[in-house]
Amino acid sequence: MAGAGALDLIRRHGAAQRANGAVVAALLVELGDRLRQGRLSGDGLVGQWLMVEQWGHERAAGLAGRFVTSLREAQGADPGVPVLDGFDPGPATGRAVGLMRDLGRLDRSQAVFDAAFRRIVEAQAVTANRHVLDAGRRTIEWSSAAAGRRWRRVTGAHPCAFCAMLATREDYRSAESAQYVAGRSHRTKVGLVYTGNARRSRSIGELYHDNCGCTAAEVVGDMPTMPGYDEARDAYDLALEACDQAGEPRTVQNVLRHMRAGGGFHDSPPPATQVAGGAGAGGGGKPPRRGAGPFQPMGGPPDPEKDKAAWKRYWKDRQDALPLDFKGDTIESHEVEAYERLLRLGEDVEPIKRSLSVPRNDFVWLTRDNRVTEMKSTKARYETIRNSIHQAVRKAQEKGVVKDIFLIDIGEAELTEKLARELGCYNLDRSGYMIRELYVMSGDGARIDRIALR
Repeated sequence: MAGAGALDLIRRHGAAQRANGAVVAALLVELGDRLRQGRLSGDGLVGQWLMVEQWGHERAAGLAGRFVTSLREAQGADPGVPVLDGFDPGPATGRAVGLMRDLGRLDRSQAVFDAAFRRIVEAQAVTANRHVLDAGRRTIEWSSAAAGRRWRRVTGAHPCAFCAMLATREDYRSAESAQYVAGRSHRTKVGLVYTGNARRSRSIGELYHDNCGCTAAEVVGDMPTMPGYDEARDAYDLALEACDQAGEPRTVQNVLRHMRAGGGFHDSPPPATQVAGGAGAGGGGKPPRRGAGPFQPMGGPPDPEKDKAAWKRYWKDRQDALPLDFKGDTIESHEVEAYERLLRLGEDVEPIKRSLSVPRNDFVWLTRDNRVTEMKSTKARYETIRNSIHQAVRKAQEKGVVKDIFLIDIGEAELTEKLARELGCYNLDRSGYMIRELYVMSGDGARIDRIALR
């Protein structure tokens, strides 16, 4: 009976967390409606937005804390003391202020003003919903780490391929979580509360997308198998076999591509991914044109010092192999590599046509709520990245153009804790050239991290 009771607790906890997140999103959309109708000032929205996020965050952490205790008791273990994820008002305030900035750029004279206004508010409410759900997820992570146990990812009824894949992997445990909990938490009347910022670099099992219904559960004793697990595990195993048969490495992007191709998941197939190659891969032949299928290994580019024309042809052919419409533009070699990395991660982007007279952003990031994004390829140095962003924002402002969401590609370099901290401070000394969101792609396209801007 212990296993059945645990299963029921997990189900009810997931439903409660999703309901709490939905209430938060609905309240935030209502605040946006009041602002649009003139029943709430901008300062009023920022203040009330912060209150709603804090209420939802603390409620999510409380729900998770009670769930941890109940699950341990149901499994016959010591209930111990849960570690609640504390609320940091900085990011929530930044989201509200960024929302006001976005809304302030809309033209009220346009017929689509109301629809555009609501769309922006709803997008920010979805992001807030994810952060609220993360409070419950992190509470379980912290509590599991403090108890020396592992935790597992639990999907909703109809998971996407990404979530199904992660839920079929081994149970998760992070030594870094345990260190954070031990070093940064404090005791209150309701138990331990960890009030530090969430880790910058989270393992893939700890990542959740917008509108994700996944929760987490501490592994206590003989845990039951969740409904749908066996089907997802079969799809995952078949995807691994498909990678092997195709001679592809078992990367996340390749496994997900095969899982999606097999059907059974509600998300659509991502752009084609590149088969891993090396110095001896490929014969340097011309790759297929757009839409013809996966990228093909081409080997390395020719030496531009010996044959500049051949070097240009190589990169133009490599650009044409991308399943993207550049609207007649020819992009630089480093941009080709950056787009390849994006597509290998399963990101969906739509390049923006360039202009000789007016600065424009690089692409619309379709898989990130249609964010209009500027992409820069730089070295993994704060000064270099800072100057690149600053110049782009300044030049755009001079032409009345907004560039405030950046993706920085640092190539094969890794995003270190030091660099992440430095990037988080970018806005502190850029009062006239602040940005709203900052992402870093690192490890030769192994991951994308969002930087928590202060």
